[in-house]
Amino acid sequence: HLKKLIDMDISSGIIQPLPVTVFPANEIEQAFRHLIGGKHIGKVIIKVRDNPEAAETLPVRVQSQIYFKPHMTYVIPGGLGGFGLELADWMCLRGARKLVLSSSRGITKDYQSFRIALWKTYGCEVVVNTADISTVEGCRNLLVEAAKLGSIGGIFNLAVALRDGIFANQNVEQFVASFSPKAVATKHLDSLSRTLCPELDHFVVFSSVSCGRGNAGQTNYGMANSVMERIIEGRSRDGLPAKAIQWGAVGEVGLVADMAEDKIDLEIGGTLQQRISSCLQELDTLLSAKSAVVASMVVAEKRSGRSGNESIIDTVMHIMGIRDLKSVSLGTTLSEMGMDSLMAVEIKQTLERDFELVLTPQDLRSLTFQKIQEFMEAREKDKTDAVKMVLASEGKLMGMELLLRNLGDEAHSDQIMYSLKTHTTLAKQSFPPSIIIPGMEGTAGQAWYNIGAKLNSRANVLQLHQFAQLESINDIGQQTLEHVKALLKPTHPFYLIGYSYGSYVALQLAALLEQLGYRGHVLLIDGAPHFLTKLTNLHLGENFTDNSLYDLLFSSIVNQIFPEETKESVSAVFHKLDTLKEKMNVFMEYVDRQNIYSKDYSKVIIEALFRRVKMAAKFDLNSIRDLKSSIMLVRPAEVALQDIEEDYCVSQLTSGKVTLKVIEGNHTTMLDNPVLPQIINDFDPGLLDDKNFEEYIRDGKPVAVA
Repeated sequence: HLKKLIDMDISSGIIQPLPVTVFPANEIEQAFRHLIGGKHIGKVIIKVRDNPEAAETLPVRVQSQIYFKPHMTYVIPGGLGGFGLELADWMCLRGARKLVLSSSRGITKDYQSFRIALWKTYGCEVVVNTADISTVEGCRNLLVEAAKLGSIGGIFNLAVALRDGIFANQNVEQFVASFSPKAVATKHLDSLSRTLCPELDHFVVFSSVSCGRGNAGQTNYGMANSVMERIIEGRSRDGLPAKAIQWGAVGEVGLVADMAEDKIDLEIGGTLQQRISSCLQELDTLLSAKSAVVASMVVAEKRSGRSGNESIIDTVMHIMGIRDLKSVSLGTTLSEMGMDSLMAVEIKQTLERDFELVLTPQDLRSLTFQKIQEFMEAREKDKTDAVKMVLASEGKLMGMELLLRNLGDEAHSDQIMYSLKTHTTLAKQSFPPSIIIPGMEGTAGQAWYNIGAKLNSRANVLQLHQFAQLESINDIGQQTLEHVKALLKPTHPFYLIGYSYGSYVALQLAALLEQLGYRGHVLLIDGAPHFLTKLTNLHLGENFTDNSLYDLLFSSIVNQIFPEETKESVSAVFHKLDTLKEKMNVFMEYVDRQNIYSKDYSKVIIEALFRRVKMAAKFDLNSIRDLKSSIMLVRPAEVALQDIEEDYCVSQLTSGKVTLKVIEGNHTTMLDNPVLPQIINDFDPGLLDDKNFEEYIRDGKPVAVA
């Protein structure tokens, strides 16, 4: 009765079927993605035929598998070799139960006995035959003995004898030895199997890429394989089972594996070693293919043109005689690795000729594999700017000389916000100026005046001279925030540019402004907390003292003002003094000898630099607040610090977009690069405002369009 009620309701339309979403058979992936989305109602159905009554479905690609008949016998010359044992095991798993393994030497290793005993546990009957297959009688004996187990269903010739040598050193005996197990044995097995093996399903010979493609030193081996393949082609024309498989280098087992030892990436004949598991997986495809001669190989990477990180490193490794890069330290110089004068000349000429990399003798002595890697990465990353990376070497800017270009311009140092003279267009007058935070000196200098002259929008330098007594980055951010806010508009994005030490302040200000509801962008010029903190500690040492830091600052500033003074002599002057007062008095004596900076300014600068260097060295990287603003990092091609992420870990500081650009120069000279003002102009807030219009609308922020 219930069934009748249900049938009535279905026929009357009261009970409706579940909604159905139908996908054609060629869109199975989309169907599953729709299903995983969890938004569907009812059933997801794959349509495999137009007419439900039709027997034919859409054509589906399948790969037939090879199986062997358990009542038939399979003969494997060379079956006790590395590849032969793996093939026999594969055949056992595919149904073969009667195997005859042919080897002139018989069982010579315990592993061979182990594998045979294992197959017997599968229920296989295994016989080892030592007949000489290079003779007609030996082949006849092999086939007759095999036929006693059952009709022969397959012959797989894996036998091989290598007699390699350049052609000039080859002789008749070596050709005969190489031909015997391959060409001669295959010829005999072919003729005999036509009468002794009427039920033969497989006649397979293992050839080599050295035949199909050629390999130096293997003329005889290649010719033997070629003869085998011609025999196979003849059998195929006669309608008999016939298959020749050209293998490349086979790894893990066999002759190549024995020669390669632990060199798993050995390249032979233009091929890399193919794993034995991969070879067995390909057998189904190869044995079921229509062609009589087939091939399977892993083609080695082509290195023509010598472009890419590996080629230049491999070239230097080859000249140095280094086989494995992992066996040496990337930071060790080539000189320390044993580079002699002849090697140096060859490396220098090769790098100039093939890679357009010109090195001075000093650069070459300090060259490391790590520097080579960084050079290639920089050149690949910014091809449009034609970056030619200068490899950092001994004797180039180091320590405070790297971080301190000059002491700034004292004439305008009392102004907290100094307006640069720029070429601002009328359309951009309504936009807030870019805020530039300079480096360790904390004041504007000639470099920033030159950059300002090439900018297309307003720019102000936030000078830190008035905040020289502050002890932390957070204090500087809090004290300068109101001065920055006075130049901004809530409806416009801020644009902060931090150079070197100024990147700390720029990121701190960005975090404070975001808390107040402002949105904007940050441009870091070779500066980031992780980079500067690590660089500062690298040059100061982990256990630096206030006294040693003052010595370093005094000597560095004196060298800036009096470049004719040697660094060693100036350092010795301050190092022998015990108290800060004595050091300051000597420093003032130097200041009296010049007319660029006043004593008061010089004293304040010394105290400010002392505090800022300590801030950088002791900075707590865990205290950085996560930003939402986009950040662009501009790096010099000449790296000041090698052991750090490519983006100076900037991507860890913000959830916004991070962009990296590399320009020519080092930490100080990059400010003179004409590309830098172009980057600042391209990162202009007005342009970004237009580009990010949709983003601002989505976030509910008003937009001003120039």
